[in-house]
Amino acid sequence: MKPAIFTTIIAIASSAVVSVSASYANSCQNCRLEKRSAPWLSGDDHAPILICECGDGKGGKPTTKLDLNQCLMNKNGFMLPQKNGNFGLSCNMFGLIDTKITAMCKY
Repeated sequence: MKPAIFTTIIAIASSAVVSVSASYANSCQNCRLEKRSAPWLSGDDHAPILICECGDGKGGKPTTKLDLNQCLMNKNGFMLPQKNGNFGLSCNMFGLIDTKITAMCKY
């Protein structure tokens, strides 16, 4: 069995990820991660959900939720952008440090 490694979105340092991270940080506040069960997961598996209050361009800051399984994948222990990547199936111990999403991922 291969050990899990600690990974963070910013660690991959692609310009696309850095700019997305910066733009969400500029318009969102009070962010947190929650784990919720999802119909496609079994047992104790949970989908990591990013929840923030984000500007809507009209002066409001509604609560916004993003299922990270829909936009990230685990590739050899690194979180990478990928539509329907389901990274939560091979990562756990999700965390949020400032604007950085962290997890323990298998590689």
